[in-house]
Amino acid sequence: MAATSVAKSAANAPAAPTATNATPAPPGPRWRRRVRAPRTALLLLAVVSALSLATRAAWIGDPPTPVFDENYYVNAARTIAGIPVPHGAAYSGASPHLDPNYEHPPLAKVLVAAGIRLFGDRPLGWRAASLVFGSLAVLALYWLVRGVGGSSWLALGAASILAADNLFLVHGRLATLDVFAVTLMLAGAGLYVRHRPVATGVALGLAGCTKLVGLYALGALALLELLRWRWPAELAAGPASSGGWQRLRPYARRLAICVVVTAVSFGIGLALLDARYTVFDSPLTHLRYMLGYAGNLPPHPPAHPGIAFAPTSMPWEWLLNRKAILYYQRLAPGSGSVLVQFQGRLSPFVIFLAVPALLAAGHAALRRRDAVAQLALAWTVATFGAFFVVSLDHRFNYLYYMLAVLPGICIALARVPSGRRWAKVAVPVYAVALLFELVVMFPVHTWSGA
Repeated sequence: MAATSVAKSAANAPAAPTATNATPAPPGPRWRRRVRAPRTALLLLAVVSALSLATRAAWIGDPPTPVFDENYYVNAARTIAGIPVPHGAAYSGASPHLDPNYEHPPLAKVLVAAGIRLFGDRPLGWRAASLVFGSLAVLALYWLVRGVGGSSWLALGAASILAADNLFLVHGRLATLDVFAVTLMLAGAGLYVRHRPVATGVALGLAGCTKLVGLYALGALALLELLRWRWPAELAAGPASSGGWQRLRPYARRLAICVVVTAVSFGIGLALLDARYTVFDSPLTHLRYMLGYAGNLPPHPPAHPGIAFAPTSMPWEWLLNRKAILYYQRLAPGSGSVLVQFQGRLSPFVIFLAVPALLAAGHAALRRRDAVAQLALAWTVATFGAFFVVSLDHRFNYLYYMLAVLPGICIALARVPSGRRWAKVAVPVYAVALLFELVVMFPVHTWSGA
């Protein structure tokens, strides 16, 4: 009887509002609906990617010779490609078709060598691979933010900030190693948040094969899983410890698979690269050499002929944009005005707002359990913390190491105005400020290269 009465009551109850009988929201202007559409963000992402590639590819022949660490990596790539290295330059006389730059894994230099084979032993050939990976990094950051549930516009904001930063622009067009590692780190993290730990491990193993910094992404993923377990977004209304230790198991299992696959992928990748491009008999031998090389370097490395002076710095100085490195400079004859200037320095509107943005991300990650904020916090704390720990061993550091930390800062900056009333004013103002900095800090100051 009770069941029958409940059924009758349910039958007589008014129907719940559906998509067909609910009162539709008053439509806004057509232009506003089009602007807010996700595909508009994708269209703008394509524009940002194209502009990023254009700004990095413009006047790619300047500098006309390898600069800063390019002196090492371009000559190593030349040797791998079987091209003679100029007499007196780094690695001149090295065995052809082998990587003489033992202190880093060979993969990034092999990619640079591929560019030299494709475009010739000239600036475009040296830097083509960096142009490609710099563009992929912008897309990978967008994809990563979308993977944790960020809106298309928030993801576009993070990708745009990365594309506009001076340090990223410079290293996204020079034949250095960091842009390769950062791109693969972002790709691996994007796979991880989509619950593909095996594919993540392969990507991060390859990242480590470009530069050992690529393995720092494992710390970011571990911290992200800790935040997700302790402050789960799906239990935002409940206590922080909801689910207890029982909920930890899937997080730990996914992370463990990722770590194991990363180690195996890195080991196999390094072994294959060593067998073809180095004289090391095992990846463990090479790994010991790389770790020992970094540990035995003096706190203030000596200057080398042809290598720009690079002031060493401590990680906390990076937050103040201190100890910028002048990679290359060309002055106008007679007047002494700067025509071309490549500096390893972060854009001020990025780095000087980083700490407030990260504090806001920390509050949102722990109190509101915001998934995007958790990603920004985990990435920045883990990568920056890794450099900080390494610096305690009195190893020297450089400001450009912030490239690995930069994606987390970009995400934190992009999410600050999310849902704020003042966002309609703040976002355009900040975009104009970033563009102004991009123009002022652009390496080719004459915009003609003359």
